[in-house]
Amino acid sequence: MNNWMKEFLSEFPNATERHTGMRQRLDLVESLVSEARRSREVTVETLRILENNEYWTYPAWWPFLSKILESPITLPPDFIKEDNIQTAIQSLLNRLQHIEVVRSSFDSSSQKNLALSRPPFVRC
Repeated sequence: MNNWMKEFLSEFPNATERHTGMRQRLDLVESLVSEARRSREVTVETLRILENNEYWTYPAWWPFLSKILESPITLPPDFIKEDNIQTAIQSLLNRLQHIEVVRSSFDSSSQKNLALSRPPFVRC
């Protein structure tokens, strides 16, 4: 990992706490949604966890998509492999229609920061 990325990740919790008044523990959010990684599905429950938990502040301008998702979004096998990343992202985008929620869902479901990935999620 680049030095600037290490520095950014080390300062991210402090910066977000100053901005939001709450320490953002995105590693714990990832743990909460680890079932999505195991099952290769983003469900209503996955979205609810992203939308409402004690470890990060879900942006107020993002829609609450758990209210409209009717069935799970299946991710391709080995969805973090380069060949399947685009398929996984497109599957999420087709159903969720909101790129930031797609990014957060993908980041929290994947084992590495890939493709759209950037903070808030911390896997590198």
